[in-house]
Amino acid sequence: MNSPMTKSIDLLVAVRREVASRYYKHLNANKDFSLHVVTDANAALDALADRERHVDVLVLDNGLSSAFDLVDELRATYPRLMIVLVDEEADFALPGQADEISTMPFTNNDLVRRITRLMSDRQLATLRADSLPAVREFAKRLRKAVG
Repeated sequence: MNSPMTKSIDLLVAVRREVASRYYKHLNANKDFSLHVVTDANAALDALADRERHVDVLVLDNGLSSAFDLVDELRATYPRLMIVLVDEEADFALPGQADEISTMPFTNNDLVRRITRLMSDRQLATLRADSLPAVREFAKRLRKAVG
């Protein structure tokens, strides 16, 4: 649930047309998500290139044509984009260039948990990076302190 200090997670979901409604229904039920669903790789690229739209996490269906090539392309173009690859037809999978992979997205809210954990980890990393200048300044002052 969103606290007053947090914003919703902007999701771009690129899945095959035949499963799009299932993803929309499942992910739109989570009030922490702002959701945009597309049904092909070109629409996903267009949505990511749109400067008016912000995307925190891309959920990408492995069933889309050239999904792995798309992940490689996105890594080069959008290095900070969080990518969750979904492969419902695999017993297990290796993420490759993706940040996470889900083989059972709707079992025990697996996909929701993975997205939430990725964003939580990103926020912690940002918090740590933001605090480093203050820590460095404090360390400098400590080194200069006498007695």
